[in-house]
Amino acid sequence: MGFFVSLPIHHFVTKYKLDVFVETGTFIGSGIACARYFPFTEIYSCDISTKLAEDARQMFAVDERVKISTSHSPDFLETLLPKLENNKVLFWLDSHFPDRYDDTVEIDSLEKLIPLKKELEIIRKYRKGNDDVIIIDDARVYDDGNYQYGPFNRASLGNPDMNFIFEFEPTHDIQKDERHEGYFVLTPKIPLL
Repeated sequence: MGFFVSLPIHHFVTKYKLDVFVETGTFIGSGIACARYFPFTEIYSCDISTKLAEDARQMFAVDERVKISTSHSPDFLETLLPKLENNKVLFWLDSHFPDRYDDTVEIDSLEKLIPLKKELEIIRKYRKGNDDVIIIDDARVYDDGNYQYGPFNRASLGNPDMNFIFEFEPTHDIQKDERHEGYFVLTPKIPLL
């Protein structure tokens, strides 16, 4: 769990005219809580944990912009993204290790444990040549670095890496931030005039 507000969210929203927030991994709702302070017309989030998703739905029931799904993040994105083709999206990808917070969640694959690669494949499938900003939380799960909160035992997961992120290089600048547990921030490349 990163610190959404430690990033220049207002700058991203303003510069890239982002109007929708999409989060994977609701957890306790802090991403939604922060997103509500920005002028997003819609705020979407999902969690594979029925309990966490329901708790968040109750917490944010007063804000009609907030829509929370109980689903595995790739399924959520497959359903949602075709509906957002005319929007500019801020993605906050923070779905991982759901069994740490809810022991009723069944983990039957590495993809359910760390679905980022599949999430990004789905974003690329539906958001070709897009103007979206993508923020990936917990970079240390995928990449070595001098992270503020220390390294992660990547070997315990078979040493996943971030090579798949470079598929976004034609359309996005990719920056790594080693604060907290680390972030990768993908921003649209500005065309040369």
